[in-house]
Amino acid sequence: MNEIKTIRNDIPIGRENAVSREQLSFLWNCTGREVRAQIASLRNTVSSDGYAILSSTAGTEGYWRSDNPVEIKQYLHEMEARAKSTFRAMKEAKSVLRQKG
Repeated sequence: MNEIKTIRNDIPIGRENAVSREQLSFLWNCTGREVRAQIASLRNTVSSDGYAILSSTAGTEGYWRSDNPVEIKQYLHEMEARAKSTFRAMKEAKSVLRQKG
């Protein structure tokens, strides 16, 4: 449990302090893929620190923690747009698969 808190604390508070996947990879001595998996795990664990782990690929790239409602809404909007785009991209493949039975 203490290790999770330590790892979570490696992600800075504030978008202006965002840390890249490469920086976390170096800090945690792991691959970029392992960083993504660890971030996913942290996001799936309810934290008592009052901060959400956010990320962006637009503007300030990287990961940061925030309790700022505006930042959290921006993050949710970006993630929702990305999800919609993914589902639209899957539409054709699903259609062909249905036709093939």
